[in-house]
Amino acid sequence: MLPDEFAGASYVDTPTNSVATVWNGMIPSALPAVPGASTSSAFAINNFGRVVGVSNSGASSIATVWNANIPTALNLPANTTGSTALDVNDVGRVVG
Repeated sequence: MLPDEFAGASYVDTPTNSVATVWNGMIPSALPAVPGASTSSAFAINNFGRVVGVSNSGASSIATVWNANIPTALNLPANTTGSTALDVNDVGRVVG
């Protein structure tokens, strides 16, 4: 049996213009990108509804966590120019 919630992306006009999306059953909900970013994609959701993915500003990729549909940009490690969050466990630890 599949879980009731899925994370992914929807596309507006072209595959390069994505919007992070969560499906609860068959009902999609778009997630906003972090301020300053124009596109986003979601890659994982944990059992508590925390979603992780990426927001893209055109200049860089920004690892993003959504809690209650509110995006938060994760800090970049030193000497890096971009990041992506790929998974999150149930205690909130993010990997990417």
